[in-house]
Amino acid sequence: AWPIPGTGNSPLTNITVDYATGSDTNFTMPFTTQLVVLQRNVTNLSPFTAYRFRVTLHNAVGAGAPGISLQFMTCAAAPSAAREVTVRTASASSLSVTWLPPATPNGQLLMYQVVRFPSLSPGEMTSSVVTSESLMVTGLDVYTQYSFTVRAFSADSCNGDQPLPGPVTSPATGRTGEQIPLGPPRNVTTTSNEDGSL
Repeated sequence: AWPIPGTGNSPLTNITVDYATGSDTNFTMPFTTQLVVLQRNVTNLSPFTAYRFRVTLHNAVGAGAPGISLQFMTCAAAPSAAREVTVRTASASSLSVTWLPPATPNGQLLMYQVVRFPSLSPGEMTSSVVTSESLMVTGLDVYTQYSFTVRAFSADSCNGDQPLPGPVTSPATGRTGEQIPLGPPRNVTTTSNEDGSL
C-alpha cells in the first residue's frame, strides 16, 4: 500500500510497483496500477523469502525515480518430503535410520517424525520425534523386518512457529541381525541302536 502522491509538474498518470529478492538488482514488475488504486496484492511469491518492493510514479513526461525499496519476508510453508530414507542393521536388536533433509524446506526446519511398524505382520506403530537426520532404534526383535517413514516439519514463521507438516515418505525397510544361540541345548537324550551306534 502507498499514500496518494503529489502531482509534481505534470498530472500523474499511473503507478508501477516492482520487486526483487534479497540483494538481487534485477527488479520484476508484476503490475501497473491506476492512481485510484492505493494497494495491490502480489501473488506467486516464494515462501520464506525476503523481497524488496519499490513504487515508481509516472506522468506524461515519463517515469520518476523509484522510491526507497522496502523489504518484506513471506511466510513459511510446509516443506517438501525428506529424501533417501535408509535403514541399516546395527545389531540383532537395533536399526540405524538416516535420511536427507527436504530439497525445499520452505522455512526453518523444526523437526522430523519417524514412524516404525513391523513390515510383515500387523503391529503397533511407534513414533519418534528428532531434530537431526538420523535415529538409532533399539530394543527390537531379533532378525525381524521393520518399516520406517519420515515426515519433516517447518516452523510457521507467521503463526508462532507452529509446525507445518510436509508429506510422509514412502516406507523404507530393514531387518535386525541374527545372533548366536542364547544357551546350550537342553534335554539332550541318546538312543542305542542295534548296530552299536548312538
